[in-house]
Amino acid sequence: MEPLVLLVLELPPDEAEWLECTVEGLILRRCGWWMSLRGAEPIETESKTIVIRHEQRLDESGIAPLLADARH
Repeated sequence: MEPLVLLVLELPPDEAEWLECTVEGLILRRCGWWMSLRGAEPIETESKTIVIRHEQRLDESGIAPLLADARH
C-alpha cells in the first residue's frame, strides 16, 4: 500500500512570499500540517471536516513522524 498523506498549508497572502527554493534549502513560509490517510475510508460527500493534531505540524519535530509513517 502506498502512503497517502494530506498536507494543509497556511500561506502568506502574497504568492511571491510562499516559497524560496535554493541549492542550500527549501523555505516554506507560514505553517503546515499533515495527516496520514492510510486505511481511511473513501469520502462519499463533497466536503468533510477533519481534525489534525498540533503535533502533526510540518516543523522539526513533526516531520519525523510523517516520514516514519510513509515508510510503513
